[in-house]
Amino acid sequence: GVTKEIFDDFKRYYDEDIFTGAGLNIRAKIRAADELPTQTERIRKLADVIKGFRNPDKETVLTPWRIVNQQVGRTLGGLVFFDREYIYPLHDGEPIRHATQSYFTNDCFFNTNEPQTVLEINSKAGLYALLICYNLYHQQIRQWMQQHHRAFIEEEHRKALWDNVIANHLYVVTKTPMAQAITKRTLFGYRNIENHNIITIENLTDLSTDAVIEQLRTDFGENNMVLNNLDLVIGNPPYQKENAGDNTQGASQIYQDFIHLGRKLEPKYISMITPSRWFADERNVEFRKTMLEEGKLRIIHDFKDARLCFPTVSIKGGVNYFLWDNNNSGDCTFVQHTSQNTSTTLVRSLDPFGNGLVLRDNDAHLISIYRKVHPTGQVDRSLKEIISSRQPFGLGTTVGGQDAAVGTHQPIRFFRNQQNFDGHGWIAQQELVNRAHWAPLHKVLIPYAVGTGDTERDQVKPMYAGPQSGCSETYLVVGTVDQKKGIIQTKLHTEQEARNLMSYFKTRFLHLFLGLKKISLHATRGYYAFVPLQSWDQPWDDERLAAMYGFTDEERAYLNQAVWPDRDPSC
Repeated sequence: GVTKEIFDDFKRYYDEDIFTGAGLNIRAKIRAADELPTQTERIRKLADVIKGFRNPDKETVLTPWRIVNQQVGRTLGGLVFFDREYIYPLHDGEPIRHATQSYFTNDCFFNTNEPQTVLEINSKAGLYALLICYNLYHQQIRQWMQQHHRAFIEEEHRKALWDNVIANHLYVVTKTPMAQAITKRTLFGYRNIENHNIITIENLTDLSTDAVIEQLRTDFGENNMVLNNLDLVIGNPPYQKENAGDNTQGASQIYQDFIHLGRKLEPKYISMITPSRWFADERNVEFRKTMLEEGKLRIIHDFKDARLCFPTVSIKGGVNYFLWDNNNSGDCTFVQHTSQNTSTTLVRSLDPFGNGLVLRDNDAHLISIYRKVHPTGQVDRSLKEIISSRQPFGLGTTVGGQDAAVGTHQPIRFFRNQQNFDGHGWIAQQELVNRAHWAPLHKVLIPYAVGTGDTERDQVKPMYAGPQSGCSETYLVVGTVDQKKGIIQTKLHTEQEARNLMSYFKTRFLHLFLGLKKISLHATRGYYAFVPLQSWDQPWDDERLAAMYGFTDEERAYLNQAVWPDRDPSC
């Protein structure tokens, strides 16, 4: 992202009047919105201003106003500013739409028996707080009119009720002073309001869950007791944190920590939008187990294509928003979105196979196919058993060997990262750090990073690596297993066996079962846990596999549609 220090370095190359003019233009629009007679009109005007904001850095994803309305409307219900499909904003003069979601709506927004309190985590522009505030504000207007037997409420009283919601019902946490300033402008414009609960925790992503809660209690001061009686925790939490100084690990996922934070506060409800990787990711096993076992996820809207929610951001594996209900457990209303206007809805168990995964597909044919392949629900033997771990020979992606075998002692063919090097290279066998005894064997190589996690499009492309070969971390080795260090238990005996194994990787069948776990870029050994192991004395294709497992015509048609639907089924 661009920090103030970086901005100071390059701002001298730009016309100062352009920056000043842009800032003054935004301020003028916000001041103009403040002058509008109703909060409804003001919010519509603000939405037009804020939609021009961009993500300030790669760790901060701004939630579009449309998605804020969609998430709130489809999980909690209440008043929203978009049409029924959440595609077009309601125009001036159109009444604000009331979306209803069972008892959740009344409990969160229209419960007159007790005051509601809401906490937004990681506010960036204050849009969640704005929409929640608008709903609670309308609840208070209705109560005021009933108590005073009035059919009209003056502007003075309306402002007082709005400010009352901000002061007594709304609690907001930001992680930068800028986000705090924008959130204040969003909620009360340029009016000078001191009585609010909008705080900044600048090291929010570095603290433990308990430390964040302790910080909340400190920063909210005398109002901190509301944390014991929250009705709702909502927001778009930070998704990841860069591992400073560690280039081997990439970014750490942290969004699940904020879901845990919400759970630990024990509100009635939680509604957040996060990456969907946790549905099957190898790094989220314990988190997923907790979420599935407690059974409190009552609504999930899942988008395999994250661009349906965040058009300008690439989030591999897609995103979802959910409703967690602390007081009621059971089956979940799972909505699978395949396009802006296409979705399927099913009330079901999130883990119908009992294998510890969130099933993303509502189609009954997938469940019937799975049960034919794994009749007990558990996997007997899987392809995972004959796939190596990462760095099978102990060499990273930056190792390329030599471009020619000449001058290399005992050279072996070396398959290397194609982004760093052209074609294969050559390396001395003694340079292999691990498993040098695999070098003389027939091998199949597959990339450990494949596609984006989209079952319809991702394809694992195997390569034959004959005897006297090795590879970098870019690839995994398939077909060779050590019983213990230096002693081979399983191996491919011939090139034909290797090519029969390669034919299995070219089937839709394999990719369907791989897709149960692979919902992001990586496809390491663990992601093949549900792909059944076969013998390699014959080649494989989808027709042979479908016949072996007794698929119906409908199940075969589903397979052809679920994986590579744009290709001829005979390919």
